[in-house]
Amino acid sequence: MVQKMSNIRMTTRLLQASLTFFLLLLAGCTTLPPDTATTPADATLSDADISTPPPFTPDALHQGTRQSFPDWSTRLAAPRVVIVGEQHDQYQDHLVQLEVLRTLYRQNPAMAIGVEWFQQPVQGVINAYLAGQITENTLLQRSGYYQRWGYDYRMLRPIMEFARIHRLPVLALNAPQELTRQIGRAGLAALTPAERRQLPATITPADPSYRQYLQTVFARHGGHGNFEHFLTVQRVWEETMSANAVRYLQQHPGERLLVLAGRGHMSHGRGIPADIKRQLPQVQLMTLTT
Repeated sequence: MVQKMSNIRMTTRLLQASLTFFLLLLAGCTTLPPDTATTPADATLSDADISTPPPFTPDALHQGTRQSFPDWSTRLAAPRVVIVGEQHDQYQDHLVQLEVLRTLYRQNPAMAIGVEWFQQPVQGVINAYLAGQITENTLLQRSGYYQRWGYDYRMLRPIMEFARIHRLPVLALNAPQELTRQIGRAGLAALTPAERRQLPATITPADPSYRQYLQTVFARHGGHGNFEHFLTVQRVWEETMSANAVRYLQQHPGERLLVLAGRGHMSHGRGIPADIKRQLPQVQLMTLTT
């Protein structure tokens, strides 16, 4: 059953005032520092509104100069991989992702969307939904969405509907929850050989700076449990999502890829962006975080 938000009420002013961007073109080290955007009048979001939100145009700063969305969004035309971070429970973050998706599609419709929200064993269920063979409710039930992810699906619905209407592939990038829970309790050694084969053969350790960052995150969340296992789970998530993204890029050389995932998996170019670049050194990649 689809969970309901309690009294969802947002204004467009609140949404856009809370949007801040970092635009990082990893190949060229070009950065757009964060800034807030102005908005028009208030609006109430019903179920229908949240399914078909209107376009909006967040501003950003580039080298100290304010640029409109049309100005800085032209930078999206060059990279083959665009990664947009999110805080999972923030609707405005998903609106940013939707606007980037719309822009990329207008530039070149030969593209796919890779998402953290679904785990790789349910790819067939997603394909069936996109092909119109099953309903949204069936998608959520068969994928175990609310057991495995749990955030209000209505925040993601516009992106999924855009993909369905425009026949864009949606890739289930994430690692199976059954495996990551075992790793969190007892490390990679807890997996059977068959389970281990479901994950990338190599899980690259976090570099010292990333490890220090994750230690801060671990402490911020109470520091309970085994940090090494926490760190391994983080890297398993990132390596799995990156490997699935790279596999698609290699199998579809003429297509671009939009990756949507938690911003913690791409902090300062680490995590997913670094893992993709390690496997595809020549790929042009851009990261946006809200």
